[in-house]
Amino acid sequence: MRSDVLKKLAVLISFLLVFLAGSSLIFTLHLLLEDELSKALRQITSQLFWVLLLGGILSTGVLTFFFHWLIDRYAAPVEQLSDQVSIQFLNPDAHPLSIGKGDVFSKLNTSINTAASELHQQRTAMQHELNRLSSRLISERDTLAAVIEQLQQGVVITNQEGSILLYNSASSTLLSFPDQDPPVYLGLGRSMHSMFKSALVNFALDESKNRPASDPVHFLADTPDGRFLKVKVLPASLTGLTDSGFIFFIEDVSAQLKGKNQQQLHAEESIRLLRDAIAGVRMTTENLLDYPLTPEPQRQQFLEIIAQEAEKLERNVTNLQHYFESDAKDSGLSIIPAHSFLELLSRLALRYEIEIEINKPDENPAFFADAYSLPLSLFFLLSKLNYSGHPQISFKVNQGYVILSLRMMSSDTSHSRIEALISNSPMIQGIALPYPVSDVFNRHNATWWLDEALESEFCELQIMFPADKEIHIEKPTHPEKVTAFDFDLFRVKVSDELSAMKLKNLTATVFDTETTGLYPSDGDRLLSIGAVRVVNGKIQQQSFHQLIDPDRSIPKASIEIHGITNEMIVGKPKVEKVLRDFHLFCDGTLLIAHNAAFDMRFLELEQKRAGVVFSQPILDTLLLSTVLHPHLEGHSLDVLMPRYGIETGKRHDALGDAMMTALLFQKMIPLLEQAGIITLEDALSAAKDSLYAKLKY
Repeated sequence: MRSDVLKKLAVLISFLLVFLAGSSLIFTLHLLLEDELSKALRQITSQLFWVLLLGGILSTGVLTFFFHWLIDRYAAPVEQLSDQVSIQFLNPDAHPLSIGKGDVFSKLNTSINTAASELHQQRTAMQHELNRLSSRLISERDTLAAVIEQLQQGVVITNQEGSILLYNSASSTLLSFPDQDPPVYLGLGRSMHSMFKSALVNFALDESKNRPASDPVHFLADTPDGRFLKVKVLPASLTGLTDSGFIFFIEDVSAQLKGKNQQQLHAEESIRLLRDAIAGVRMTTENLLDYPLTPEPQRQQFLEIIAQEAEKLERNVTNLQHYFESDAKDSGLSIIPAHSFLELLSRLALRYEIEIEINKPDENPAFFADAYSLPLSLFFLLSKLNYSGHPQISFKVNQGYVILSLRMMSSDTSHSRIEALISNSPMIQGIALPYPVSDVFNRHNATWWLDEALESEFCELQIMFPADKEIHIEKPTHPEKVTAFDFDLFRVKVSDELSAMKLKNLTATVFDTETTGLYPSDGDRLLSIGAVRVVNGKIQQQSFHQLIDPDRSIPKASIEIHGITNEMIVGKPKVEKVLRDFHLFCDGTLLIAHNAAFDMRFLELEQKRAGVVFSQPILDTLLLSTVLHPHLEGHSLDVLMPRYGIETGKRHDALGDAMMTALLFQKMIPLLEQAGIITLEDALSAAKDSLYAKLKY
C-alpha cells in the first residue's frame, strides 16, 4: 500500500485506538467498582468531559505522529527503493542508491548497488562478446553503406509499405526540396509516397511484386523544382522473402531531356530534307510516267535525279534512326520486351476495369518506353473511345520498328477524334499525368496513325516505336549466393493498427517549444519550435528548429529564461508558415513531448490560422515518468536527466530540450516494457491515469 494512503489511515487508526482504549477503560471500571464508586466515577467523567476529550485528541496526535514516523522511516523508503531499483538495474549510468536511514537501509542500498554493478558488468561482457561475434557482419554492413554513399546514383531502400529505411547522400540531394512551400524532406521513416506522386509509387510497388526479382520497374517522375528523375524499382531480396522491401535507384535525366533541343533541330532538318527528296523523286517519277516517249538522254537524266534523291533519302533516314536510338536512351525511358509490356497491360486492365484481348507475337522485340505514362495514356484513349466488344492489342516488327496495334470495333473513331484526345492530359480513376498524351508519344518518338477499312466495321490505331536492335532478352537467372542485410524496419508493418505497435518500433517526432510566457489563453505566443525524429527507437540526425516572429514583444522575465530577445526574432517567419513546415516534418509520426499539454495548447491555438491540424497521437514523457515512478519526487527534465544518467544539455532551448526528451524516451522504453507497457495503446492508457494528466493550460 502506498505511504500517502497509509498516513491517512494512520489518523483514523490512532483515533480508533484512543477511543477504544478510553471507552474500554471507563466501561471496565464501571463493571468492577461498587455502585457508589461507579456513580462517583460517572459524575467525575461528566464533569471532566472536555478535559478527557482534549486528552484523547492529544493521544490521537501522539499516536499519529508515531505512525507517520514509522511510515517515513520504513514504508516510504521501501516504496522509493521499488521505483529506483528498476532504473538502477536497467541504466548503468544511474546514480548509486542512497535511500532511507539506518544500518538496514544502508546495507540494502549497498547490496542493490553491488548487484546492479555486477549485472551491468555481465551485460557489458556479453555485449562485448556479441560485438566480437558480429564484427564481420558490421564490417559488411558498413562496407555496403560506404559503397552506397559513394554512388552518384540515388539509392533509397524501403519496406513493403514504402517507408524509408536507408538512403544515401545522392538521393537526399535529388529528393529534398527545402525551398519549396511546403518544403519536402527525405528521411528515415518517411514514405516514398510523399517523395513522388502516390499513384506512381503504388504502381511501382505493385508491379515489383508481380515481376521476377531481376526485372525492375521503371518510371519517369517530375520534381517540384522542374527536374525529371528516372527511377528504377526492384525487390530488396532476390530470394522473394515476404518481409523484404524495395530498392529505388534514382537518376537525374533533366540534362539529357533538356539537351535534346539541338538534336531535335537536326531531326527536324532531316525531316525537311526527307520531304524535299521525296518531292523531287515524286516530280521526276511523274514526268517519266506522263511522258513515256521522253528521249533517252533526258530519261537518263531523270533516272540520275531519282538515284541522287534516293541517296539523300537513305542518308537522312539513317540520321533520323540514330537520333531516335540516342534520344530513347537519353530520355529516361527503359528497355521493355514486348511480352513484358503486354503482361503489364493485362494487369493494369484489371485495375482500370477495362476488358481487352492480348495477342502475343511469336517474336519478343524490345523497345524504349516508360512503363507508367505509356500504359496510362493507352488506357485513357480506350476509356474515351466508343467501341463494342473487347479491343485487341498486339505487337509486330517492321524494319527496325515495333508497332503496337489497338484493334477495335467502332463506327465513330476518326483521325480527328484521336488527335483531339491526345492533346489532353490522361486521367483514369483519379490517376493523372501533368502533361498531355502527345508529350508521352513525343518522348517515346512514337508515330501514330489510324487504319480504317471502308468495308469493315473495325479500325486499328497503330503506334510505332523505334525498336532496340542490340538488346538480347534472356530468362533471368538468380545468383547462387545472395548477400543480404537485416533491417529492423522490414519487420515493422506500418499498415498495422498504430495503437497495437510496440513503442520501440514507432516512428515519432519529439518536440519542444519556447514561448513568450506561460499563459497561451491570455495572449502568449510561440517563439520557437525544435524537434528530432526517433525511428525504431533510434534518434535520427534529422531535426527541425525555427525561431518565430510572435507579433508581440517578449517580456523580460521570459527572456531571462530562454534567452530569445526581441532583436533575435526580427525578420523571422510568422507562426503560420512555421506550423505548416513543422506539420509536414512530423507528418505520419507520433508526437512526443515533456509536459505535452503545455506545448499542444500553443499548437492548438495557432493551427487554425496556419490551416493545419495536429491530429496524431501524443505521448507525454512527464506522464510516463509518474506512471513508472509514482513514489519518487520530481518529474521535470532537470530532475529526470540525472536520475536516468543523461547528460543535461542546453536547457530552455527548443531543440536542446527536444533532444533530451528523445534520450529520456529511449531510456524509458525498457522500463515501460518491464512494467507491461509495450504498445502505444498501453502507454496512452497508462498515461490517462496519471494525476498530471488533469493539467490544463
